[in-house]
Amino acid sequence: MEQIESLPSITPRHFTPNKPFDFSKEAQYDGRLLHHADIPPPRALSRGKVEVRARKARDRAQRMLGFFDNEVLEFQSPHAFSYFAARRLEYLGARNSRSYPDFIAGIKAQRMKRFSNSSPNPFSIRIFTDDNQKILSAFQYRAPDDMIRSNRLLVAEGRRPDVLEQPGRSAPRRKGQHHLIPENLRLQYLHAVQGLLSVLPPEKVESSRRHGAVDGSYQTSHYFTHRGWDGKQDLTPERKGTLHIVPCWTQQGRPLHTMTPSAAFTANGCATAALENFYSQGVELHIWLDAIMEHEFPTQYPAFKKAHEAGRWYESDPGPHLGRVIVWKLGSEDHLDHADAIPTVVYTLSGNYVGGFMDLLDIGTRLEYGPGALIAGFFGHLWHVVTPHEDRLCNPDPRYLELGLTPGRVSVVNYFPTDAFHQLHDKSGGWGRRTLYGRLEDPEEVDRGWVSKRT
Repeated sequence: MEQIESLPSITPRHFTPNKPFDFSKEAQYDGRLLHHADIPPPRALSRGKVEVRARKARDRAQRMLGFFDNEVLEFQSPHAFSYFAARRLEYLGARNSRSYPDFIAGIKAQRMKRFSNSSPNPFSIRIFTDDNQKILSAFQYRAPDDMIRSNRLLVAEGRRPDVLEQPGRSAPRRKGQHHLIPENLRLQYLHAVQGLLSVLPPEKVESSRRHGAVDGSYQTSHYFTHRGWDGKQDLTPERKGTLHIVPCWTQQGRPLHTMTPSAAFTANGCATAALENFYSQGVELHIWLDAIMEHEFPTQYPAFKKAHEAGRWYESDPGPHLGRVIVWKLGSEDHLDHADAIPTVVYTLSGNYVGGFMDLLDIGTRLEYGPGALIAGFFGHLWHVVTPHEDRLCNPDPRYLELGLTPGRVSVVNYFPTDAFHQLHDKSGGWGRRTLYGRLEDPEEVDRGWVSKRT
């Protein structure tokens, strides 16, 4: 007993190999070097009970949504929804063909020509199709009062302005008047994301159709280097990439087979605890997004909320999206999210940069898409890309420094895989956990009288 009482306190440490990190642009990819580029864990952030935080977050979201209807500009595309559906089918027909690289090059050329002299729209907007279906909602800055008044007058008369009449960045805006994700929710969520990625590093960068599309043979494709927010710190490498977080989805080409979780759930021995902590810490922002989806897409929301409740693994995940993709300091290429069923939500958490606009070719829209911006829409039917950005030095909110949050552009995609929805749409809440996604009989659907008998 005396020996136990005299034991010293141990602070666990993270060990890295002795091989030095190669910062040169010509350095070839070496998995051992990436151990030096691990994302650092942030310092502790106090938080209360999940249930209390969730209730307060939903009340706050409902109050904010009351302003959205009267302060968001509305525009109309000249195309019916069938046009965008046809564009999606065109993409699906080309994606597995030999001519796909040329097809993508053509889409990129169209976009570059369309937006060559376009200034990004910094204001909150909704875009409708010619047959009056909402196809996109973007929440950024609040437009000037006179612009809102004239837009609302035309909408009331049934004459939404054409989508090409959107204002550009030169239009005036007032500091503090915006519909951005609240700063404290973004900071808390960024803390949760960085904490998660310090345990579950981003997936190896590949040449993909959604994010990255870089030459993975170079070390520079796998890391982001910085000298802190103000540029005065030591040069530091940090892994970049994406992390897919989906509790259940089908394997490619097997839509009728039992579903499995994404690789993040089994990445290492700490994965389960790390993800549970992530969902718990991010509950406020998840509820904020849930409220926005219910408000903006009320027709689609109930079915996907029901499917999410059947498929979710963590009780602190409010939905309605089943999956998330963390895009950690990585760019994107022109693409359609063809496997997404519900209107997808994309949002930025942090960064101080120029560029990084959201270009949507088929609706002729370039959005500023700065930190805190949120865009919800049918990204499975809309060609889109986040343009290249350049990081800038700054003096951030002191809380970022106190918590050890690192600089760079971070965004997240919330989506629902189509094949997963097809399996979950008619299941009851908790079905995934009860049956391990169809591997076991559902006890709620089986009546075995002898189970309840007492002897």
